[in-house]
Amino acid sequence: MRRWLAATMGVALLSGCAAGLPDGVDGDLTGGWRLPPPAVQWRPLAGRCFDDLPETTGPATYAPIDCGQRHVAETYWIGDLSGPAASPSANQDGARAAAYLECSRRADDFAGGPWRQSRLVVQVVLPDRTGWAAGARWYRCDVGVMADDGEVVGRSGSLRDALAGSSDLRLGCFNPTVSGDSVRAMAAVGCGRPHHAEFAGLWTAPAIAITALDGSPELARGCLSAIARYTAVPDDGLLKYRTGWLGFPGREAAWNAGDRTVQCFLWISGETLTGSYHNAGPGKLKVHYA
Repeated sequence: MRRWLAATMGVALLSGCAAGLPDGVDGDLTGGWRLPPPAVQWRPLAGRCFDDLPETTGPATYAPIDCGQRHVAETYWIGDLSGPAASPSANQDGARAAAYLECSRRADDFAGGPWRQSRLVVQVVLPDRTGWAAGARWYRCDVGVMADDGEVVGRSGSLRDALAGSSDLRLGCFNPTVSGDSVRAMAAVGCGRPHHAEFAGLWTAPAIAITALDGSPELARGCLSAIARYTAVPDDGLLKYRTGWLGFPGREAAWNAGDRTVQCFLWISGETLTGSYHNAGPGKLKVHYA
């Protein structure tokens, strides 16, 4: 009984207070309140630059810098995964492969030319583990530049239209540094200067592990065929006596995402080349070793 009386007195007190409220105040503590906006997941922005080239990111590690400063990566596109890659049960490996196809396509438009025929490198950045588990399904497309030794290097300014027209980022002629069966560096030189290698084209490898390329006869045949097309010489049994070859796949993350493109180079170590060998024909690219 005491509890019921106390509650009754409480109502009476509240009613008494309402009667003495100032003008414009109705005493309704909930009426007219706006609902809070729905929660929005964090996502990165395009047009930002960074001093690293990560595979995942989130609010805690997102640290964009001014693109006018020295940086190693630039975000040129933010997209959203769809279909199976966006499902709650999707894994990041499958999602990365789906995102990479779109990032690669958009890289050509952004850079103003075929990025695979240049020193550009494309990286897909996905939500970090926390964001992925919370349902984030965006992807970020970043681009950087590789140095002569294959490492990503810093630069200032945007890479937008960097491949439009004549560009020193396009693959041309080189002087390789070779140690045994390994190429340590590819020093770019103008094709009018003495050199020993020239970019000849691309070859797409079958669905094999990137580690299986080492010593692969398919790699040799693929790059030699690319050289034959580039130089306009017969793709026959004598081709391997006309020229050597060098082949470089992309980064392992790109390969695992489904980009099995190999950059192929004509290479003659025992003779100094001058000028481009594009459409040179068998008269210029002679049989050397048979």
